[in-house]
Amino acid sequence: KDSDELEQGDIPLLKLVMKQWLSAGNVIFTMIAIHLPSPVVAEKYCGELIYEVMFIEEN
Repeated sequence: KDSDELEQGDIPLLKLVMKQWLSAGNVIFTMIAIHLPSPVVAEKYCGELIYEVMFIEEN
């Protein structure tokens, strides 16, 4: 089935590639959820950087 789609041209090839990658979506989402810090933890170091940039832009 996949080889028949490959012979049809560029658009079916793109669809085939996207079908293969979309199955990895759950794995990628899980990896992001595991590795991103919680908002409480991120606030400690990101908040300071954001306010520092805002202060520099004002001056």
